[in-house]
Amino acid sequence: MIQALNLWHSVPVVLLRRSQCLLAIGIFIHEALSPNPDAMQFHISAVILHFVGNILLFSSLWFAFYDYLKPKVLFIVALCFSLSIEAAQGFIVGRDPNLFDAATNVTGILFGWLLCSGVQRLLPSVFKKA
Repeated sequence: MIQALNLWHSVPVVLLRRSQCLLAIGIFIHEALSPNPDAMQFHISAVILHFVGNILLFSSLWFAFYDYLKPKVLFIVALCFSLSIEAAQGFIVGRDPNLFDAATNVTGILFGWLLCSGVQRLLPSVFKKA
């Protein structure tokens, strides 16, 4: 078990965790700032996409940086990022910032925070700082 924990905090695994976060942020930006969201062939409501997308955004940040940044800092970073993307939609043809979407984003980030905090409490030995 100790070797597995040491591997979890090894440089290659930390780089992998942080790389997945960059990839997730890239996907988030692309999908949130696509000029024509109606052209996407999703059969899922926009509310669910905003909610789940922001859970995944916070989870990716937490997974990559839980051992480096405090949860409150991660929450603030995710919140500022998500709301900035929502505001940036005002500059994209075919997109408009929406207060309801912003509220859904905040709710998704809060739910992601609660989910990740719960996982960290359930598995404290895995998520100890190195």
